[in-house]
Amino acid sequence: MFLLVSLKRTLTKLSLASNPDIDNEAVPAMLLLLKLSFLSILDTGIDMAGLRRLAEFAHKTDQLIDIEIPYACQDYVDSQ
Repeated sequence: MFLLVSLKRTLTKLSLASNPDIDNEAVPAMLLLLKLSFLSILDTGIDMAGLRRLAEFAHKTDQLIDIEIPYACQDYVDSQ
């Protein structure tokens, strides 16, 4: 994930879907991708803690990102 940080000025769409080894430890690198408008983290190891961190950062920076979230996170969000 950290190899993609060099693209932080140009990368707008990123799919990390179906990569179970991508987990919450990758979130800090994702936060550096300031141009992202689409992010798919479906079927990754990112849980609600990582998703909350992404959402908090997007909210603080007024960054609009369309995020496809893992099904477990979707179930949690839907139950609240």
